[in-house]
Amino acid sequence: MEIEPADLEPGETYRRHVRGTDDQTASWSGWCEFTVGTPE
Repeated sequence: MEIEPADLEPGETYRRHVRGTDDQTASWSGWCEFTVGTPE
């Protein structure tokens, strides 16, 4: 899943994780949490 800028709302927090594509890294990563800043 690709994240497009239009998909993110200012002030909202999101969680994502990724999965490797080859045999040695095919497991899921840990969760990454981030919050989109609000324009000043």
